[in-house]
Amino acid sequence: SELSRLTSSIKTVKYIALMICCTLNIFGKYISEKSISAVDEMGNLILPEKLPFNRKIFIKIIILFLAFVFGIYNFFVPMIRFESTVMNMITGIIIFSFPIMIVVYSCKLNNTLIKTLNFMVFGTISIFSVLFILITIAGIGLSLGNIYDSSFEVVERIERDDFSVSTYRSNGGATTSYGITVRQEKEIFPGILIVKNIYKKYPKYDVDIKIKENHMSIDGEKYLLKRNIYW
Repeated sequence: SELSRLTSSIKTVKYIALMICCTLNIFGKYISEKSISAVDEMGNLILPEKLPFNRKIFIKIIILFLAFVFGIYNFFVPMIRFESTVMNMITGIIIFSFPIMIVVYSCKLNNTLIKTLNFMVFGTISIFSVLFILITIAGIGLSLGNIYDSSFEVVERIERDDFSVSTYRSNGGATTSYGITVRQEKEIFPGILIVKNIYKKYPKYDVDIKIKENHMSIDGEKYLLKRNIYW
């Protein structure tokens, strides 16, 4: 059920988040020590707030930016997914909140040029982020309410020893046609999957899939299946 998949994903995320927090804490202390080591020409200590920009804040902005870029890429070219639909939605909310966080951190920068550029670029992106977040929150409410989600339904899932192949049918509503996506998936941690789109076509309602050893046939066309998805 969706609840059991969500619970499994949350447990795994807790352990991963703990490791990330410990790493960032150590890294943050290192940056903080480096930030207060600057001196002027007279040999006097320059406090972080007197520097052109706070290094620690700047590093956070860079990390958020890189995480946002990776998240957007993973959104359009799936590589990592949670088994739980709700957890994928929550992850999307977190990723799209990064531009908003960058704008907030930019307020603490002393460099006017960098601050202005951040406001112009990420302020604009934040508008679309807020819209995405609101729509996604509504989607989470529907999923937790056990309302059937037909926008990306699982049509068929074929289990193999090392991976599975899932066929999804997308449906955008009355004004759009159906589409088909075939993914190869492998669980690396409880509730977390490595995924790869093998086949994607729109409009398309159904496909004929046959799997044999390390390759598969989709409507007569052959595709190679790798044991670890990408290698």
